[in-house]
Amino acid sequence: GDVRIVRGDRKGGMENYLASLAIAKTLVASDPANTEWWRDLLVSNNRIADLLTDSGENAAALSRYGVVISIAEQLSKHDPKNTQWQEDLSLSHERIGDLLMDNRDYSGALASYDAGLAIRQQLGRRDPDNSVWQYNLALSYNRIGDVSMAREEWGSALTAYRDSLKIVESLAGFSPFNSGWQSFILQCHSEIGVVLIALNDHAGAIRRFDFGRTHLDAAYLAFLTLDVDDVADADGTLRQENEPGDEIRHHRLQAEADADGQRA
Repeated sequence: GDVRIVRGDRKGGMENYLASLAIAKTLVASDPANTEWWRDLLVSNNRIADLLTDSGENAAALSRYGVVISIAEQLSKHDPKNTQWQEDLSLSHERIGDLLMDNRDYSGALASYDAGLAIRQQLGRRDPDNSVWQYNLALSYNRIGDVSMAREEWGSALTAYRDSLKIVESLAGFSPFNSGWQSFILQCHSEIGVVLIALNDHAGAIRRFDFGRTHLDAAYLAFLTLDVDDVADADGTLRQENEPGDEIRHHRLQAEADADGQRA
């Protein structure tokens, strides 16, 4: 199914995912105590939900993610110390939150993100040196910042983005040439800048937007081919759908103009 999806054959990919789901259901029915088969069932449902999301079928995707949540919760209760199942559960909450954000159900999205955050906070405390768990924790704070900004709760947004930034800056300190983490730092500064504009701190916003040009080594910037106008996500994928370069540039220029007006 994955190969067909990569080739653009969504219908064929879905057929394969559904066939895999049917096998997983049969295996679970034959041995309900087998947790590995339950996780296979979770993964099959998750792939179907992801494909439904990519196809814009949000209602069907939400329903399918609900099945994933149910399985993940069952596995987590069976063995609370199994961190893989905890990760599965936190990721499912995040994906539901993303869909609810798309549907402008900000209260629902925040509840989902909060649920995922609670799990990731526990994982982070269990092993503070696990960079994957710390990165996921930073993502949770960042998404909560997105919800707060959508609700125009600027104080909450600022706190969440700063919490996200603090974690990723710590990660980057241990691996300064990790381009994904450096990109995430730029993203956080840009998001904080947008919030500062809403709080009428235009000078502070300009400093945030200019962070990439003034605080990162020029040679490293050349290597990343990044600037504050085109901020990339931590996995290297440009997040233009959430924070377009034109919007960042617009916000920065507006902040400059407002700051000049205040000085006049």
